[in-house]
Parts: sequence; C-alpha cells; structure tokens
Amino acid sequence: MKKYILSVKYLIFTILFLSCFGLTACKASSAVTVTIAGKEVTIKEKLQTSMDNGLATIDANGKETALDTYLDGREVSFEPVYLGDSQYSQNPPVYVNCFNIESSRQSVYNCSILLIHYDTMLDNADTAPVLIDGIDFWGMTEDEALDALKALKRKVDYDTMHKDHYNSFKTGKTTWTIQSMPGSFFDESSQDPQKATVEFDDDTYYISSVELSIADALSITVR
Repeated sequence: MKKYILSVKYLIFTILFLSCFGLTACKASSAVTVTIAGKEVTIKEKLQTSMDNGLATIDANGKETALDTYLDGREVSFEPVYLGDSQYSQNPPVYVNCFNIESSRQSVYNCSILLIHYDTMLDNADTAPVLIDGIDFWGMTEDEALDALKALKRKVDYDTMHKDHYNSFKTGKTTWTIQSMPGSFFDESSQDPQKATVEFDDDTYYISSVELSIADALSITVR
C-alpha cells in the first residue's frame, strides 16, 4: 500500500512538472522579439528600457529629441513615439504608442509600450534592418511573409484577407496585423546600403506595414 501511494505521488509530480514545462514552453514560443538596428524593443516594457538598450526617441524627420510628454493614470497615448538611432536619418519607419499602467501621472519614458508599428514604405535600403521574430519584412511579398510566419508556427488565417490585402492574427497575447500594397515603395540606396536594394514590381503585393499590439490583452482599443 505504501509503495502504491508513493507511485501515485511520483505520477502526480511528473504530471505537474510536465504541465509546468509545457506552459513555460508555450509562453516562451509566443514571445515576439523586435529589434531596430540590432537594438531590442519589447512590448509591455517601459519606453525607457528601449532607451537603455541603445535606441533614442526621434522626431518625424529623424532628429533625436527628448520628450516632455506625460500621461495621466491609466491613460493610453495615441501620439506616435518614433524610435531609432543615428542610422535613421530621415523618415523613421518605426513608432510606438504607450500606456500608463500606474494610477499616478508619469513621464512617457516611464510608461509601457502598447503597440509597435513598422512602416516598410518609409524604410529604404539605407537603413538597418527591423527584425520582427527574426523576419526582415523589407521587400517581402505577401506570400513570402505569410510563409515565413507559418514557418515560425504562427497561425495565419487566409480567410481574413480582403480586397485591401489586410491580414490579422494572434500569437499568445499579442495581436499582429499585416498590410500589403502593390509596389513601388521609396527605395534609394547609397554606395554602402545597410540592407538589400529591392526592385519593386508594380503588380506584386509587398508588405507595407506590420503592427504588434497588446491592446486586446488589456481590454483597450487603439484607434
């Protein structure tokens, strides 16, 4: 009888261990890593974390600028905060929106990142790659992007596609939206471009923007 009880205990322990491992693995696999010029941006982390990782807040013309924006308690900001570094000299292609999880007024740098938006139409062959889950969407056709996402085990629902070639799907608590448009995008490279120069075909649908958001997980809406 004692041996039977011990066997049951070992069985329960094994099941609990495997369950915990499975949950941890699922959580890890659903994480989305975004890097700009090799510097990481993390959804839900404070904006200051991105600054500590080597990025800077810049204006719409690509000039580094310090923000004096404050958010009230539990406030969501719809004002885009452009991120980059010295490699983004103009037309910064990445911006974030922030939210204040605290009940008191906070500097935007002390607020968390709610949404990351990458506009490939503002990117060009001179800028360093923006990687989302290791994917550089610059110059990717619609089919290439969806195939790359499926290779990462991201669930892609082709039924959500419509005439504007807009696709939305979720991974964990993060909502992805991907939009594509036919070429041609701005593409002017220097003598030493940071990424591949792409010859756009006017009849081919290329990825025009990628957006990641945790608004659904927080039960709020970004408009």
